[in-house]
Amino acid sequence: MPLSRPIPEDVERLIIAFLPNSIPPALSAPPRSAVRNQGLTVAMRVCKRWKPVAESYLYTHIVCDNIPSLFTQLTSPASGSSAHFEHTKSLRLEYREKGAEPSYMSLLSGDRGPVGDGWNGIGGSTAETSKRRMRECEKEVTELHAAIELFSDIRQDTALPNLQSLAIGSIYGRDYSHWRQLRREYTKRSKTLPNEWFWIGQKLHIFINTGAYTSLCIRDLHGPLVPQPFTLAESNPVYTTTCHFDTDVPHLPVINGAPTWWIYEGSATQHWGKLIRALGYAIRARVHSRTASQTDGTLSLAVSCSTTQSDAIPTTLEAFHSMYPSLQGVPPPPLPPARPVPLTVDEQRNMSAQLEAALRLANRADFVDCRPGAVPYDFRWTCTEDAPACAACSLA
Repeated sequence: MPLSRPIPEDVERLIIAFLPNSIPPALSAPPRSAVRNQGLTVAMRVCKRWKPVAESYLYTHIVCDNIPSLFTQLTSPASGSSAHFEHTKSLRLEYREKGAEPSYMSLLSGDRGPVGDGWNGIGGSTAETSKRRMRECEKEVTELHAAIELFSDIRQDTALPNLQSLAIGSIYGRDYSHWRQLRREYTKRSKTLPNEWFWIGQKLHIFINTGAYTSLCIRDLHGPLVPQPFTLAESNPVYTTTCHFDTDVPHLPVINGAPTWWIYEGSATQHWGKLIRALGYAIRARVHSRTASQTDGTLSLAVSCSTTQSDAIPTTLEAFHSMYPSLQGVPPPPLPPARPVPLTVDEQRNMSAQLEAALRLANRADFVDCRPGAVPYDFRWTCTEDAPACAACSLA
């Protein structure tokens, strides 16, 4: 029976507002269906009046795990889909799920799975599943490279003009160990990663730096979407980059000209001396790269890292000092003696303050005063307990 009068527009908007799925929290790794907005997709097809309303909700906060398809839409104005991205305020990029077995229904319909295994993709040993994941990773790299080649002719401030935050690997970041494994396999084969891998990260972050957003979050530091260890932010020096890392400290990028946070999220009982040494080398390499290139602008790096491990307290700064010739022979500040109990938060803050002082002294002596024209820098080291909330991956 037809309605005697149409539903008021404000009521329609209230109905559609209930349809979007909530954005999964960082590292929650829910089933992939949780990031799809099937309700809004259906609502767009109900009628012409519903389409623009549902469309605005669908594109405002995007969680995408088919990045090649997204890149193609962004670079294909003729398709008409690029206009939808004017609504986008936040974007979360996730790699595809790897190693998932195809369903029986999909196989019966002729789908042979992401790498063409067909029925052979069901079951198999752990080693076979691992190999399938590696093939899926290599296929995604190939597709990403093909899609991102089109980015040379577009800018983020035109393709995504209202974007405020971008997060890479924020939801499924702990599920991306296969990228780490693939990196190791490439290293065994040829001692280096393929050129496509570096090209993807470089092109993506050139595109990113043409935007006017305020925050960038990187949780997966092993995949191809990671920026180079030293990246320039010439066009957009206002956004803050937050790099989350664990006990396996990979190369940690610095965005020159923009504030960068390195936030430790690994085990609280990680060996403190080993972690400090790895971070110290990462900082030294980044500062050296910047000085060698003689780039302008302030290097703004903040580190939030501390652990409760107390067995290495007396040698914490000794390990840090050993990397900087300017601090050789300089006695490290006194630290509380080692004891078989966890560090309190106040003790961690005290250690962080001393490390910040050592970091400033070391880099001023080694890299700043050694050439004409002081290189402006801003180093901070805080306790993990005092790490700031990440604006990109915690955006509701």
